[in-house]
Amino acid sequence: NLTAGQYSVVVTDANGCSQSFNGSVSAGSFSASVSNVRDVTCPGFSDGAATVNHAGGTGPYNYMWMPGMMAGATVSTLSAGNYSIQVSDATGCVAYTSVSIGTAHSNPVISFSTAADVCASGSPVTLSLASPAGGTYSGTGVSGGSFNPSVAGAGVATINYNYTDPNGCSAASSTTINVVADPTVTFSNISTSCVGSAPVTLSTGSPAGGVYSGPGVSNGVFDPTVAGGPGTYNITYTYTNPTGCTGTATGTVTVGNPATVSIMMTPGTGCSANTVYIGYTASYITLTAQANLSGLSYQWYKDGQLITGAIDSVLLVAEGGSYSVTVSDAGGCSASATAPISINAVDVRCGHDLRKVMICHVPPGNPGNPQSLCIAPSAVPAHLTLHPGDCLGPCPNSRLDGSATDEAHSFAVSP
Repeated sequence: NLTAGQYSVVVTDANGCSQSFNGSVSAGSFSASVSNVRDVTCPGFSDGAATVNHAGGTGPYNYMWMPGMMAGATVSTLSAGNYSIQVSDATGCVAYTSVSIGTAHSNPVISFSTAADVCASGSPVTLSLASPAGGTYSGTGVSGGSFNPSVAGAGVATINYNYTDPNGCSAASSTTINVVADPTVTFSNISTSCVGSAPVTLSTGSPAGGVYSGPGVSNGVFDPTVAGGPGTYNITYTYTNPTGCTGTATGTVTVGNPATVSIMMTPGTGCSANTVYIGYTASYITLTAQANLSGLSYQWYKDGQLITGAIDSVLLVAEGGSYSVTVSDAGGCSASATAPISINAVDVRCGHDLRKVMICHVPPGNPGNPQSLCIAPSAVPAHLTLHPGDCLGPCPNSRLDGSATDEAHSFAVSP
């Protein structure tokens, strides 16, 4: 590989004899150059190209592109960078050239606007956060350019965005959307009310600060009369947190229809219908509460005081006093009898030791001459059975029968 110039050659044999020769080497005409250079389209692409041209030399020619050890006069898969090319001809002559491949276009720059918080139960929202527009969004809860917070769930959701510009250059970036959990809302059932009773202020919804709605509800107050009569009504409580996320809960209120109730008195065996007779154990009056509704519970009162255990519709009365009854339905809607029943009590004990009982006896065949008799308690049933006109207690305006004249007797009447 001698360069052009003058050269001397000395030849020496084995005996040490030598002879010199002079000569010259002239430069050959063999060179290389590059044409048709094409930069890569976008960063990262490998679509750059260039062609090596040569002048002089003897074919065929070999080409070696470095770096990359690529061959061929034209290479169209170049990345951005600097390349050197060696061209060799058939005689071993070599020519060198180089080329620099640049980048025609830069990748787009993606920016995002601030994403507003959304509620976990909110409706899907159209994504328009990224610029330049026209790219593709992806991520959990993302479909067709919309974000569904109920699919993503509460928490921080990552939104990916890919954009390719008209030159084919692309970029990818991501942002986040805060998905706010819906508030936990509770609402307890309202105590039962009655038609015609006073409106009830609603206060069982939590967290406080929400809005009540439903039949008969206005400004947080439930009016059983406005609600529409007896029945069970659904009341909804809606609460919205500072983010604007809403939760609801539903409770019920039962509106009862107050019953109408009266008391029917069934007289006992005494001479007066509303009188019980002290001194004879079988003497009592039956009071029956009569209501216009079924499925009621009962509570009886004597002189305004609750009678313990008196919770049936029928009450057996053996004491004087003023009796009343209150009825309630399953929801607690109650009503009282329109008029209480007053029961008198008469002591019918007689005899020296007050062990006998006073009865009014109507003699057979002489009903106009009733007699007050003081007899043993055991004899009372026979009198009442055999003599339908007989009754407990003294006869009004009558004398005491002679059979009891030798016995001290008295009776007291108490209201």
